Amino acid sequence: MKNYKRIIIVVIVALLASSALAIPARAAPVKITLWTISTEGDASHKAFTDAIAEFNKKHQDVQIEATYVENQAFKTQIQVAISAGNPPDVFQTWGGGVLQSYVKAGVVREIKALSGDNSKTFLPAALGPGTFDGKHYAVPADLAAVFLWYNKDLFKQYNIEAPKTWTQFLAACKTFKDNGIIPAAVGNKEKWPGMFWMDYLVDRVAGPQFFPKAAYDQANGGTFNDPAYAQAGAKIQEAAKAGCFEEGVNGGMDTDARLLLATGKSAMQVMGTWNLNALRTIDKDYTNNSLDVVLFPAVEGGKGDQADLVGGTGQAMAISAKAPKEADAAVIEFMSSETFVKNQAAAGLTPAAAGFDSLLEGDALGSKMAKWISAAPSMQLFWDQALPPKLVVVHLDTTQQLFGLATTPEKAAADLQDAAKKEAAGS
Repeated sequence: MKNYKRIIIVVIVALLASSALAIPARAAPVKITLWTISTEGDASHKAFTDAIAEFNKKHQDVQIEATYVENQAFKTQIQVAISAGNPPDVFQTWGGGVLQSYVKAGVVREIKALSGDNSKTFLPAALGPGTFDGKHYAVPADLAAVFLWYNKDLFKQYNIEAPKTWTQFLAACKTFKDNGIIPAAVGNKEKWPGMFWMDYLVDRVAGPQFFPKAAYDQANGGTFNDPAYAQAGAKIQEAAKAGCFEEGVNGGMDTDARLLLATGKSAMQVMGTWNLNALRTIDKDYTNNSLDVVLFPAVEGGKGDQADLVGGTGQAMAISAKAPKEADAAVIEFMSSETFVKNQAAAGLTPAAAGFDSLLEGDALGSKMAKWISAAPSMQLFWDQALPPKLVVVHLDTTQQLFGLATTPEKAAADLQDAAKKEAAGS
């Protein structure tokens, strides 16, 4: 009897084992790799971490693995990854010429899920920089623009009004410099902070129509040798010679310039909407009570409207042509989620998702910038994203040289025009 029991037990165990082997293993979740510049301390960091965690908890079969890369390092690392044929599935983009070059090279794919009614999920202005020939190639996170930040207390102390014109800006610079205060901190070591000044001055001198004509219509009379570009460069050098910028303007970082503004050592800074969260991180009460923003000054006699902005998408996500098919829906879902949008607004950013207006109520600075963005007659995409990559290098280099008085406005214009001609010729 005991032998029968042992035999039965052995048979049952064998049957259970064979049954277990017959049950297919649970399929591993689809992994989507994502690179973003929203490192810890960045205005968008909490939006990304919270929304991705929420998505991953909700979707066990699809998991997003985010890597947070510092802005400047990202620009190098993504180029290396693309050149090696191994980009992440989803990665940061600002749209414009750089993204378009990825489209032409087949690096990224059209995000068809953003077409039709789904496009209404995001503001049209936010989709624009990532749209080519009516096709969408980027999911936007926020709309960003560049403004003139200033210390209200210092301006009041020296009886100065926030500058509306370039002449008023130069006059304010003289007063602050005479009193031992840095008029406008730039931190131009990485070149793009100074680029904001150049891009705005070109707009203020020539109007928004200058950019596409000069950059892309070389065969139809467009040229960076247009006097307007050199005039803009001359304005930068006028300010540099007048002592408007910090000593060694090309030696410090944008974070150094921000700290000078946040500690009352400088009176002004030209920087984007993302500056708000960074300044509040340094000193929230000081930022809310002592700092304000105004539109970049108009240039007397210029064709540009002072309400025109330099900006675009603060962040957006492109999707690799090799990414899993699930990536499109996953990115759209988490970037339009209530968690993502609320965290963006809480950081003082202007969310790209539609219907955010009420979220900025009560934030005086964030709301002011959002209204200007919504009302802008023209928004010129940041030139380091709007221009083709080869022209970006020349634009950044020559603009930095202008700040350092190491070139002439005419030479800077000629160098960029020469690069544009070569680009147009395909060389």
